[in-house]
Amino acid sequence: MAAGNSGDIQMNGNVDWNAIAKQTLRYQYDAKRASVCLWFILFFFNAEQRREASNQWESLWHDLSFVEQMALPQPPPELKPAPYPVEQMNADLALLFKNGDVKMLSETALLKPESLTFDEEGFRNRLLDRYTDNGISIEPGMERLADTLPAEFSFLQALISQRADDKEQARFFFGHLRPLGYATIKVLREKASGTNLELVAQALHRFLVAEETLYKNGYEGEPLSARPIN
Repeated sequence: MAAGNSGDIQMNGNVDWNAIAKQTLRYQYDAKRASVCLWFILFFFNAEQRREASNQWESLWHDLSFVEQMALPQPPPELKPAPYPVEQMNADLALLFKNGDVKMLSETALLKPESLTFDEEGFRNRLLDRYTDNGISIEPGMERLADTLPAEFSFLQALISQRADDKEQARFFFGHLRPLGYATIKVLREKASGTNLELVAQALHRFLVAEETLYKNGYEGEPLSARPIN
């Protein structure tokens, strides 16, 4: 679904409206993907802005459906679940993290400004340091983090914030981040049964499927349009 560049807009001095429409659609598509990822960032990482995630609960599903319509040959129907109040979000996360500290994910060192530049080695080292500081023993290597909490949530922040070109992004996504995402889904379903976290897991699963299809089909975004989140 690669779009043409500005040189494709002009044809023999005339405006190519098809190229404009295609480019506009791609920018909208990238914006929807960024919006879906931002929702997970707010929900899992930022307790202070979790109310915004609650307000955008319906928009999450609408934006996710838009992405699926563009990425998947047979997209599932859009879901329109009941509202998810922020108080319930906090209670569900407190149930997930039995110590009740729902702020733990917003305080992680992974959200420091230097993490906004893609650095696989630095990302891995910060992640390992995070667990060491919390008394968690892990074998070196991102794959080994898939069975731990809150390691699997960190894939979202990295997926959004890194500024690498899409080929490097795809390599990192399939090599390390995608398994962590599916580990997140497993944890949400097993440890938060009967709460709306199961719906969050469903949304995350659908997003990962769409992203996987996207990269397998060779999608090439542009730096200015792909995930413009700071």
